[in-house]
Amino acid sequence: MHDGFGLTSPTLEIVNVTGILLAEDGRYLMQLRDDIPTIVFPGCWGCFGGAADPGESLDEAFRREIEEELSIVPEGFTPFTDMLYRSPVDPALVRGKQFYVLPITAADRGRMVQCEGADMRLFTINELLREPKVIPSDIYGLLCHRRALD
Repeated sequence: MHDGFGLTSPTLEIVNVTGILLAEDGRYLMQLRDDIPTIVFPGCWGCFGGAADPGESLDEAFRREIEEELSIVPEGFTPFTDMLYRSPVDPALVRGKQFYVLPITAADRGRMVQCEGADMRLFTINELLREPKVIPSDIYGLLCHRRALD
């Protein structure tokens, strides 16, 4: 059976949660991933988030990932959109990514402690599009979000 991705009988799972962290001025808070060759997209800018643990709901996974990565308890986040993509590590695996919107204030940013990654910074969508190294699937979610606002 052909599935539109050029795969036969793919394994499909939504396992990743991704935060669109939206500042009051419309910029997005992004994480610079560590430049470690053994991780996916090393040295790239990307959204905060990660993989859901077995048995964990996507909402629970998002809450946990934000707490682990930024030392804040996310409040007021909402599901936004999702996408399917082939794993860059295993092309036979089709995965899903659930995007959440999390509004953040200057006070929130003041309480954040980055526990993963090399840096974090606020970007406009146009600034991100000019960056040479941004995770492609995250750009998709951010562009969809920006279009929904316009």
